[in-house]
Amino acid sequence: MPFLLVRADGSNLSPWGRALDNIDIPAGLYTEEINKGRMQDSGNMSRLLLTSRIGSIGYARDTIREQIGLYASHKLIDYPHKLYQVCGWNGIRETHGAQLYKVLLNWAERVEMGDWEVDENGVAGGIEKFRDADTPGNWEKYQIPLSW
Repeated sequence: MPFLLVRADGSNLSPWGRALDNIDIPAGLYTEEINKGRMQDSGNMSRLLLTSRIGSIGYARDTIREQIGLYASHKLIDYPHKLYQVCGWNGIRETHGAQLYKVLLNWAERVEMGDWEVDENGVAGGIEKFRDADTPGNWEKYQIPLSW
């Protein structure tokens, strides 16, 4: 079961929830569950669930700089959960969550570089600030480069 680290205000767009479960999974930053049957699970992977979908504008990128909204039909669509995801085959496994510390370092950099303003409630603009990841002048700030 994923563990919620940072909860965000807003409605649920979770890919984890199923209609029959009738469970509200809030937006926010989660650690991903560990699959004990897979030796390659490191236990430090994370996933950000947004309150809005991004990707269809065509600027948001994954770790290998491919458009996160690009679907098999080469049509751009929106996703609420693909920002910061590691894509591409590393010889052991395919797409997985980003290492938690890399996401947190990215967030700290956004504050230090003046991209995000912080007030008494946290980042000004809240989770909607992540919409900047799908804009021409800002997408690179939200892309975590692939590394091993």
